[in-house]
Amino acid sequence: MNLQRQAAKPALKPLTPGKSVYHNLKTRYKESGNFPAPSFLRVDQVLANNKSRYKFDIKAASTDAAPELRLDRNDLFVATHIGIFLVAQDRNKKGREVLQSYPNQVIFPAAAGFDPEDLEAIYNGFLTMKVGSTVNIESLSMQNFRKVPQTQQSASTNRSQWNLKDQCYKPETTLELHGTANIDIEVEFPTYNNIKIAYDGEGTIDHKIAMLAFGYLVKNGAAPLNK
Repeated sequence: MNLQRQAAKPALKPLTPGKSVYHNLKTRYKESGNFPAPSFLRVDQVLANNKSRYKFDIKAASTDAAPELRLDRNDLFVATHIGIFLVAQDRNKKGREVLQSYPNQVIFPAAAGFDPEDLEAIYNGFLTMKVGSTVNIESLSMQNFRKVPQTQQSASTNRSQWNLKDQCYKPETTLELHGTANIDIEVEFPTYNNIKIAYDGEGTIDHKIAMLAFGYLVKNGAAPLNK
């Protein structure tokens, strides 16, 4: 039986420095008709007092829970901004929580088994990112994500000053996340005896760390090989 070898797809064109991410992606994919569109990704992880490392699996899965938004295998996401936020989420009312860029003690009040000051340990950690065999971020200080606004929330009836892009980190280069590649994104921070970053009780509030990436999504734009 004669088998025909399938023609290899051409290599992706590199992004051109000095031009906008949108312009680069539109040029790269104009022949396929897969145009870039503004989008974002979000993955949450529940904080636990005995855990110091959190992996953010951004691949779409059946376990996705609102308000998470993950990456389909065939798609490409190019991140221009990354944010790591604290979240206090009611399990019975998912989706109404407000992202926090610092340990806001109105949202994270002291309670039995929980010390809001212990959340500061998170910002003395670091973030790593690897896509395929490429190490995109070796160790980015979590201090890049600690943003205390000039106007801070002081009661449940007001809010902290907020601008989403101001709360995010902008990488020096764009980050291409291919759904066909192995994508490892982790946050690690120091812990110590009797750290109290999560409630020990049986209430309905979970303390979470949420990773959001903002940029452009290209449907069916992922590279065919695991790079």
